[in-house]
Amino acid sequence: MMQESEPAIAAEQAVIVAVVGSLASVRASAWDALVPEHYPFLRHTFLLGLEQSGCAVAETGWQPLHVLLLGPPGSAEPQTEASQEPDLAGRALLAAVPLYVRGDSWGEFVFDFGWADLARRLGKQWYPKLLSAVPFTPATGPKLLIGPAVDQQMAMRHLLQALTSLQEGNDIQSVQLLFLPQAQAEAVAEQGWLHRYSLQALWLNPGYADMEAFLATLRHDARKNIRRERRRAHELGLELLVLRGTEMDDAAWAAAHRFYLAGVDKHHAAPYLNEGFFNWLQKEMPQSVLCSFARKDGRYVAGTFNYVSDKHLYGRYWGAEGEWPYLHFELCFYALMEWSIKYGIERFEPGAGTGHKFGRGLQPTLVHSAYRLLDPQLGAILGRHVAAEREQTLGQLAYVREHGTLRRDVVEPGPEP
Repeated sequence: MMQESEPAIAAEQAVIVAVVGSLASVRASAWDALVPEHYPFLRHTFLLGLEQSGCAVAETGWQPLHVLLLGPPGSAEPQTEASQEPDLAGRALLAAVPLYVRGDSWGEFVFDFGWADLARRLGKQWYPKLLSAVPFTPATGPKLLIGPAVDQQMAMRHLLQALTSLQEGNDIQSVQLLFLPQAQAEAVAEQGWLHRYSLQALWLNPGYADMEAFLATLRHDARKNIRRERRRAHELGLELLVLRGTEMDDAAWAAAHRFYLAGVDKHHAAPYLNEGFFNWLQKEMPQSVLCSFARKDGRYVAGTFNYVSDKHLYGRYWGAEGEWPYLHFELCFYALMEWSIKYGIERFEPGAGTGHKFGRGLQPTLVHSAYRLLDPQLGAILGRHVAAEREQTLGQLAYVREHGTLRRDVVEPGPEP
């Protein structure tokens, strides 16, 4: 539908906006300088791997269309003669938006299927849409990527104007920025975008000495239940272990992919990630992978696949061969919490889904997303819906906190990444 563009001159001092159809067109070091170190999903290597393995491409419904804000000519650091990285005509990369053209809403986790149905009933076209999100990944992180030395307001103004121009120039009904940090969502909402709330589970580590120190913050019944579930999992006669990607051999990596497929098959979901992407991760960024496994007689029989940085852990996939009571809770939650305490991880986002997580020591936190609607009628209707949904979500948040697992005298650490 939309193609890469030649840079279009913007208003201020030869700063320009460009659109590229692949991160292969962008120098990795320049892109990564915009990305928080704790957030592996927007690293150049991760997103390029999704493209080059064929997971996030036009054929799968994720056409890359990344927006770049570039500085004046000659502002980029010169490359060495040996460098083979792409050069944006000598211009420094000041800011960016990872962006995709979508023809459906699968793999997004803040879903808009009801909105798409409303648009259809009103005789309006919902797809294609413009989406800034990490494909298949419900983890909070910035989507307006702005260099630390760049004028933040200027860059945000140019990025939002670029998104608006793409939307209006191509008659696109919605632009969506999903899983934003709260401050970024509020800043975008000040420009007239809809600010949508949803709920997710979160575990924060303020510096627990050990797992027992964490359990001491929970109510008696929650502590009792967690200890019982851990005991039952450890009585299964399995070898339980947690491995960084750099510690995993080929058999462990193959098992991780096998369990991913088993998990999506059990939930009748689409296998978005192919073997090529797992091979890419093993080769290019194994240090960002963490898996918890169970082995029986030397064979991996269950496991999780997660991403990790120096202070943050992101739970993603679970799968198993056979039925192992309580093993899911041990590998997906408790073993990862214990590992996080040991290695100083401060924040653990266990992925999508909430109900069963709130009963196991994880706490509720708000997820923030922002939307710009092209049609005024649809925008007004969805604006009322978002306002009502926000009140419902805040009520659910208050209820879970009131009736959750934390002791009443324990102050929950702040959730902002």
